[in-house]
Amino acid sequence: MRKDIYDAVAALVHPLPDPEDFAAANSHLSESDQSDVFAEVCEGVVRAREQYVAELREEAEQAAERDEEFDPLLAELSRCRAQMLELERRISLLLAYGREFVRPQPYQLKELASAAGLSISGVRIAYDADEIRDVEQIIGEKPRRPVGEEYR
Repeated sequence: MRKDIYDAVAALVHPLPDPEDFAAANSHLSESDQSDVFAEVCEGVVRAREQYVAELREEAEQAAERDEEFDPLLAELSRCRAQMLELERRISLLLAYGREFVRPQPYQLKELASAAGLSISGVRIAYDADEIRDVEQIIGEKPRRPVGEEYR
């Protein structure tokens, strides 16, 4: 039986847990408790999928009322992209903070690179003066060096 695209996207966004991974992560529980908890987790995922499908279908109805096309896969991809951009921005702000605001010594490039999954040179170019100013505004502190000087 072929899945409806709404159900397929919901299954990809809200996957059921892998039974083996779940058992390994919950090895401190008895088998009976593991089974009960696993069933509850799966029920929660199924409810989340159902809610998500309902939200997608509502979006589709609203788009239809505006005579617009709606594709649940493309809509989810757009949401994922927006989340990625937001996370990349957060990483840039955190890197700027670690290098430009932490006193008396900034975090080492190799530490930040390892934590962020970047190369050392990647950390050096991951933020610029705009992000430094944004961090300054957000945390209410001045950077170690004035922005505009060579700061990397």
